[in-house]
Amino acid sequence: VLFRSNRRAVVRRGDPLSHLATEVYGTESLTLLDVLGRSNPDLTDLDHIEPGQSVLFPEPRPETRVFGTGEAVSVLVATTRDRVAAERIRRSLPPGMLGLSTVEPGRLGSLRVYRVVVRDLGGELEARDAAARLGPVLGPGAPDAPH
Repeated sequence: VLFRSNRRAVVRRGDPLSHLATEVYGTESLTLLDVLGRSNPDLTDLDHIEPGQSVLFPEPRPETRVFGTGEAVSVLVATTRDRVAAERIRRSLPPGMLGLSTVEPGRLGSLRVYRVVVRDLGGELEARDAAARLGPVLGPGAPDAPH
């Protein structure tokens, strides 16, 4: 990875996004990869990034969990391959978020995943507040942080 400025990089070899995340952040998780995919909508194949493609690596702060705009704004709590784990993460949410949360099946590259998402928060300010209560995407408090 060759950084141009801040956290935008030009890929020098065709690595999967997980390898690039480990190189940039020192670790990777499915939640982080999900955030990276949302931050880089031009990437069509997260399993193989073409040399020369530009990739944005946002700071893994709480606000990177927020996606959508206006009334459709949501917060990504966690992404996992295990539906039971996703339900466990969802049930551990604070009461104000629990009632607004869902487990949504989807794809992340070639992987089938389950996303824990909090929707219908009322707007971006409320979504940012919820994300702040969840904490950064990486770190000891992250739901799928490596142990």
